[in-house]
Amino acid sequence: ADETRNIAHGLLSHKLFKTGLIKAIENICVDYSCTKNIEFTYIHENISDDILPKEIQTNLFRVIQEITTNIVRHSKATEASITFNKLKNSNMLNLIIKDNGIGFDSDKTKKEIKGIGFNNIKRRIILLNGTLNIETSLNKGVCYTINIPL
Repeated sequence: ADETRNIAHGLLSHKLFKTGLIKAIENICVDYSCTKNIEFTYIHENISDDILPKEIQTNLFRVIQEITTNIVRHSKATEASITFNKLKNSNMLNLIIKDNGIGFDSDKTKKEIKGIGFNNIKRRIILLNGTLNIETSLNKGVCYTINIPL
């Protein structure tokens, strides 16, 4: 399973290559809103694909894909949002992904992480010299805040 997942994550989305990261994120939100019982919203400001190197686009796409897949599979959320922007007067990208689901006990989860999904997220953010902050508690949803330098 790990080998298959690594191969799958090595492949790039056709949408990402064809339309760029901004549109590919929108497509994730539209696809999940239409096929799952979760209303995804997407806000992007002060950002365009032409300022984003391909390495950032590829890795952020995979991070977003992993987090949104986890929301769909595990959160029991009815709403989720993705906010993506370049911070004003800064050379930092800011990505916030939130849901209104069941959340989780972060202390317990840190000790029990067995899957490679979360570790893949952390590795990709480290690769981009970024930071990841997760705020959650039971029945309060989850908020992922990711900052990546350009």
